[in-house]
Amino acid sequence: MTKATQAPEPARPAGAEGPRQTLVTGIGVAAPNGLGTRAWWDAVLCGRTGLGPITRFDASGYPVRIAGEIPGFVDEDHIPSRLLPSTDRGTRIALVAAEEALRDANVSPADLPAYSAPA
Repeated sequence: MTKATQAPEPARPAGAEGPRQTLVTGIGVAAPNGLGTRAWWDAVLCGRTGLGPITRFDASGYPVRIAGEIPGFVDEDHIPSRLLPSTDRGTRIALVAAEEALRDANVSPADLPAYSAPA
């Protein structure tokens, strides 16, 4: 790719200085057809999508009655109770996927540098 065709460098937050740091981790999956990489991959190889009738609420009043729910995903089993009131279900699922990716990469969150937002 020539300089003229390269994508522009993304904007950095105000006050951000120094080199950018990137952490390459493993794979983390929290999907309707599998929670965890092994379960997800097995489902993909077998052709299971994880789509099915909505069970988390009464969908009879809606035009769509199928969804990609994550079977067996109980928020309290994966998320610290102090985070439950301040996070929505999508965020909780993303946190579980991130934790799975760190586990897959053999990275302990305790070994990561503390994150602090720019002032």
